[in-house]
Amino acid sequence: MRTLLAVAAVLVALVAAPVYPAGQSLRIVMVVAPKDFTDAEYADPRAVFDATGAVVRVASISGGTAVGHGGARVRIDLTVRELALDQFDAIVVVGGTGALTYLMDDEALRKILAGAAAAGKVVAGICVAPAVLARAGILRNKQATCYPDKRIVTILKMNGADYTEKSVVTAGRTVTANGPEAAKDFARRVLGLMSKGSETKWRPSFSVA
Repeated sequence: MRTLLAVAAVLVALVAAPVYPAGQSLRIVMVVAPKDFTDAEYADPRAVFDATGAVVRVASISGGTAVGHGGARVRIDLTVRELALDQFDAIVVVGGTGALTYLMDDEALRKILAGAAAAGKVVAGICVAPAVLARAGILRNKQATCYPDKRIVTILKMNGADYTEKSVVTAGRTVTANGPEAAKDFARRVLGLMSKGSETKWRPSFSVA
């Protein structure tokens, strides 16, 4: 009986686990603000991504070292302006107040996010970072969540998002989450979408009200 239960558990795990193309590494870019990103919203998804063997690179609007709210220091591998669409399969914007200060109105980041969405890549943002996605025009007519702050929620709604208070939301090839408590589930949702390959390509909308 125990043997049967053990076999059943293995089969369930195999069915539940995302399946990735043989011989290919997942390529993920995590975008952080140069200052004041939320440490856990970088570290927890990064740990989940690393556990799959994904190739993860960190981008920001400037080079050097980014510093989080809690003192975490992250080396920047390349700037947003150096990013090209053929360099990644998913782009993940990390939250924290720095995302509003440094990332939300960065034109180069808006363009790469919009281009990634148009190319059918996975685009994700956590905590306040969904506001960055919204200002890039890619949450229009999509359900999305964010940190439950009136300013952030307003940005989502003004840019056409269907706001919900859920902790994590998947809409097409987009994933949003509302804070650090959801960070691991958020990362798993990103990986799940990557395992499915590209779907119908999204057409960009550039409302930045």
